[in-house]
Amino acid sequence: MDVDEYLRLSRMADTLLCRSGDAGNPVEVHEHAGERWVYTGEDSILSLMRLDAPADPVMPNHIAMLAALLFVDRPRSVLNLGFGSGTFERFFIDRLPNIDVVSVDTSSTLVRLARKYFAIRHDRPVIIRPAEQFLHDNAKHFDLILCDIFQGDRHPDCLTDAEFHADAARSLAAGGVMAVNLSPATEQALLEILLPMRRSFAHVLLVNLVDYGNVVVYAMQHAPVDTREQARRAEQAGKQLRLDLRHIPDRLSALPPMEEGAAP
Repeated sequence: MDVDEYLRLSRMADTLLCRSGDAGNPVEVHEHAGERWVYTGEDSILSLMRLDAPADPVMPNHIAMLAALLFVDRPRSVLNLGFGSGTFERFFIDRLPNIDVVSVDTSSTLVRLARKYFAIRHDRPVIIRPAEQFLHDNAKHFDLILCDIFQGDRHPDCLTDAEFHADAARSLAAGGVMAVNLSPATEQALLEILLPMRRSFAHVLLVNLVDYGNVVVYAMQHAPVDTREQARRAEQAGKQLRLDLRHIPDRLSALPPMEEGAAP
């Protein structure tokens, strides 16, 4: 995916379908050559959808987040923090329709645009609430938590808050996994998120999407399966879910595991 090309196209008036505002920032929907995407005022592409295959995740960070499926057996429930334009909802509805997906976002504008332009049904519920508030009050357990939350072009403060990660860990079912999409400007910015996360999760792995500028982090209490099993599951995901994760296992790096009993 050539991000610079989509940014260039986003500056062209003839690709614009809709312009709106979200918390004072412009949000635009563009379409070109059978693809539709959300462009924000921070000069970034929020999401991308192919019109002939709306359920297929396209952006590398979204695909990498779904690699959390390599570490969880038969997920039955998903919490999506950062609904955006419904990339994960479209995927699960099409590929794993029996999974219960709870969707959360702070932006009613993005939800409205998703329903109008991104193949999300109007009766699809989305909870409009900050992720940290939802987790703090949550009493359910999820097999998979997907967290892709930003304030404009920066990480929200909650990602550096130990309480946020403790609430996320508490919200995971046994054997569950949280995947977090990050775009750290510096190594220090990444550490400021990983260190409080590390206090609540026994195992933390990450994949660095160097060409895209993102880091996707996987956090869990159970020991992740070994590389051979990851590769087997990636092959299985390709056949059963039409999701190509074969590049993920070889690119993973892990923080040293916490000593037994150190994590809650």
